[in-house]
Amino acid sequence: MQVHDNFENWDNYANKCSVCLHAVDDKGTILWANDTEFKTMGYKPEEYIGKFIGDFHVDEPVVNDILGRLLRDETVNAYPARLRARDGSTKYVMINSNVYHGKGGQFGHTRCFTTEVGEKAWKALKQAV
Repeated sequence: MQVHDNFENWDNYANKCSVCLHAVDDKGTILWANDTEFKTMGYKPEEYIGKFIGDFHVDEPVVNDILGRLLRDETVNAYPARLRARDGSTKYVMINSNVYHGKGGQFGHTRCFTTEVGEKAWKALKQAV
């Protein structure tokens, strides 16, 4: 992909964009998250990176379903989920994710985009799943 000369570097783009981004491995361990995700969720990197993504989900069946789909190489689109912020509040979100395959086609990591949607929108998305 050709990037315009005035385009910011990809690291800054990913870290400062308005959407929460994170990557997890095939066990659900968080490998990386952007600054927006830390700010939205209220966690410091050392409280988040290296932890199981399910520890931050309110509903265990939801995170298990998402991880199962990704392990089957399915793309997850507009999946409603509830996340637990550091302050104990619930974040109503929509998750979009797919898998990057590394060398030899092995599961490398997920590419997860999380958007906070609010409770009313979350309920509408939940009915659609």
